[in-house]
Amino acid sequence: MDYSRAGVKNAAKASLRGRRPSPRMVTLVFLALTLLPSLILSLVQGLYLSFLVMEANYLYPYHIHAQIQGSRWIFAFLYLLCYLFSLIFQTGFIGYGMDLYRRRETGYAALFAPLSQVGRVLLLSLLVLVFTFLWTLGLTLIYALLVSLFPYQLREAASVLLTIPLLILLLARLLRYALAYNVLVDRPELTARQCLNESKALMRGRRWSLFVLILSFLGWGLLASAVFLAVFYLSMFAAVALSGLIYLNYAMVLICTGLSFLLGLLCAAPLLLWLLPYMSAAVAGFYDCAVGRPGPRAQEPPSTGGQPYSMREPTLRSPGEPWEPGTYGPDAPPRPPRRDREDPWDR
Repeated sequence: MDYSRAGVKNAAKASLRGRRPSPRMVTLVFLALTLLPSLILSLVQGLYLSFLVMEANYLYPYHIHAQIQGSRWIFAFLYLLCYLFSLIFQTGFIGYGMDLYRRRETGYAALFAPLSQVGRVLLLSLLVLVFTFLWTLGLTLIYALLVSLFPYQLREAASVLLTIPLLILLLARLLRYALAYNVLVDRPELTARQCLNESKALMRGRRWSLFVLILSFLGWGLLASAVFLAVFYLSMFAAVALSGLIYLNYAMVLICTGLSFLLGLLCAAPLLLWLLPYMSAAVAGFYDCAVGRPGPRAQEPPSTGGQPYSMREPTLRSPGEPWEPGTYGPDAPPRPPRRDREDPWDR
């Protein structure tokens, strides 16, 4: 399937219309599953520390300090669990976007589908994190080495000139992993490392196209961020202004931060509930173009006979057939030829 950014975005936008359950409601559940546990945990931590401060008059300071230090390790572990669960639901939301774009019947169950593949999701997340860290570390060392080669008087100017090219190079490297979770959702027979290799193969010659597609949503993202940040900082300013009446200790800061975050998120929610499924479906359309899958027409109504991706049987290769990166399966249509125009980020 030939890629067209306008065609993919029109098809993604059309896939949101008339769906039951509404993509806005599914996105609301997704945001609640990924953000609310951390917010509730921050409120619990703030209330617990407030209780310790209130009990300080009855306990020795050493005991208070020991309890605070012990609680930090416990809450750090709970925050890590919240992060891991958010990765699972984010993968489910990617699968939901793929079902939307492909006009399959889908709903809330798609968010929970990756729970049956927790190991693959976490291992893929770990691999992406490790490779991201290694690329960042390597380019940072190269940056420091190049800056040190300049005379002392020119190092400040050299650091400014080298920052932008190295950031572009880092982004170009990391975009190779952008479709790894789509591959993981779409091809359950592959391992996490094979999903990463498949993503690199699919993104060869297409990184610039995906970057432009994501950049086309920048205006909506900035608007949602502006609304969120304005409400968040105004709420925090009001909390600090009231600190003359209420003692604003560390525990109160945690509570006020959590409530301000929740208030900002509620104010930005109307835009986010429309933007997030739209972006997820658009990236799913880009993935379908990359693998050569025939795309739906913008006017095509959602099908009622399809199944969510989690209910499909995986496409298995014939015995002894080697896995080849860049393929969609043994029964896949031939991939479209490479375009004549070279991707500038492949140089």
